[in-house]
Amino acid sequence: ATTYAGWRASMSIAAIRNGSVSGPGDALDRLNREILSGEDFLAVDSSDESEEGEDDDDDDDNGDKLFATLVDDNPQSSNVGNALAVALPLALAASLGVSYLAIVFSGTPPNDEYPVTMLPEILTSSLPYLSSLPSAMLCLFFMATEFRWALPSNSPGDDQSSSEATTGSSTLLCAGNILALAYVAGAYIAKIHPTLSLNEMKLDLWPLQNGVNIALATTVTRALSPFLLPVASSSSATQSSSAGKSIRTVALALIGLTLFDAVFTFGTVANAVAPAAESSMSVMETVARSKLGSPSSEISPLAFLWQPGLLEIILGHDTSRATEALGLGDIVFPSILVAWGFAADNDANLSLGTNVVADSNAADGKMDTSPSKSEGYPYATASIIGYIFGSLATEIVGSFSLLGNVSGLPALVFLVPSMLSAVTMMAWSRNELGDVWGMARDDDGGGNDK
Repeated sequence: ATTYAGWRASMSIAAIRNGSVSGPGDALDRLNREILSGEDFLAVDSSDESEEGEDDDDDDDNGDKLFATLVDDNPQSSNVGNALAVALPLALAASLGVSYLAIVFSGTPPNDEYPVTMLPEILTSSLPYLSSLPSAMLCLFFMATEFRWALPSNSPGDDQSSSEATTGSSTLLCAGNILALAYVAGAYIAKIHPTLSLNEMKLDLWPLQNGVNIALATTVTRALSPFLLPVASSSSATQSSSAGKSIRTVALALIGLTLFDAVFTFGTVANAVAPAAESSMSVMETVARSKLGSPSSEISPLAFLWQPGLLEIILGHDTSRATEALGLGDIVFPSILVAWGFAADNDANLSLGTNVVADSNAADGKMDTSPSKSEGYPYATASIIGYIFGSLATEIVGSFSLLGNVSGLPALVFLVPSMLSAVTMMAWSRNELGDVWGMARDDDGGGNDK
């Protein structure tokens, strides 16, 4: 899941660097149109082909290019990545707090300790179900985006009008949308009927839920990556300078998110609301358990309603209790570093191919860009290997209770240091440590500090 999300996000980075997309803001606008109207991400903007237009068209065009105007045309846009890196942990902390309060208010029965709920009973009983509607719609939109991208589209000359061919938009009843609707419906049904019996064969439906979560993680990764990774467009064929390979901004975000994960997992914020006779749980674990709630659960009021946000592994049939679970953030944020690895490797391969002088017997004098000149994907491989080792460390620490009797561990505490260490070691082995950490000198005209 992490590799797929990072690979998909790296396509957006490549589109910005080769000039197909004007910047991170334009990438986000295109992603929004891809999700909401089915427009192809790399579709040619009709407003760019014609410079003439009326005022009404200009107003509509400004609406379609909201983030491009706010970010790409802003002189201070270079600071957006650092601001986002700092704001992400704070935003997640606020969101987690709201989720935790919603669980407490909706799941606490009136008794001597909690005599009266702070919200009306009809509101507290319906709030969880009402709050699930936006997440269900997001699941449908994001899943449809992945299906439309994966399925082959019709040729522009067959059944599409000229405007549809220009924008690459999809119809409402296209195959991708219909499959997404059936897929998401199956994910929600899996909460009530986790297994289908076909004659004597039993078919587990819980993998459908993981597929929806992967689509969510992929879309969020594609939205965040252009702002946290170096994406400056280059008119030349090479972009191997430190500015195009630095991971300082994404590392700042990952470190902040790791601290957030550790504090809200190991912290004692939630202990105040746990009865003394019961084992206390952190805020993070309380919210996670509410998503894992089974019909016999006493924590979550959503006994029969699936809540996206956790990738689960369920062993055995006819059960809805997960044996392993991984938070969506443990996929999204490491995926950004994987996206950086793919983007950096793609740039290196492109630079290597276009800078090789053509063979002496080539009459046309074109550059040799054959796949044999590729260096492979060292940084992407390093980040993925780091993720694997971090996952193994999480399992070992949790299985042997090396940090005490803790039922849930903050995975980012193990994943982020492992991934950053693997990428750093790869950079050191390639003599590109200065470039990767943004410390290369520009004495030789902006080249790598080797």
